[in-house]
Amino acid sequence: MRKTLGGDIFPPGRPAVKGVVIDENRYYKGFLGYGIDRLLGVALVTSFRRDGIDALNVPVGYRDGNLLTPEEMVDRVKGQLTKGSELLPAKIDENLLHPMKVIFKTNAPEFLIVNGEGGGRIVVDRLDGHIWSDYEQAEYAYDYNNLL
Repeated sequence: MRKTLGGDIFPPGRPAVKGVVIDENRYYKGFLGYGIDRLLGVALVTSFRRDGIDALNVPVGYRDGNLLTPEEMVDRVKGQLTKGSELLPAKIDENLLHPMKVIFKTNAPEFLIVNGEGGGRIVVDRLDGHIWSDYEQAEYAYDYNNLL
């Protein structure tokens, strides 16, 4: 996620957010630090993306909660893998971490999942370590970020 100038975050015409103060001359990256209604968040991230600003609507628990370290996530995942599967750790690029989840896959530098031939991907929640189902990923993308 790249830095965004404050003046680009709330220009005229963007939905207003009561109580949110943004310095138009400062660059922002990461959580803005505000708790807003989920539906307003959907409208905002849709508007942001239309203007070329990377944004996600993330539940406040992921901002305020104690997120698992990649090592803790590996331990949680190992307990959920089927017999014969193994997790091979590799270097994680901290700049690529999603605020809610980490994707472990065979063709990325985060982690490799090997199960016989080929491999696959596992999406792990950064707050509680559960493995996200495909349905849960689609539901989050649509319900929180208006992505299909």
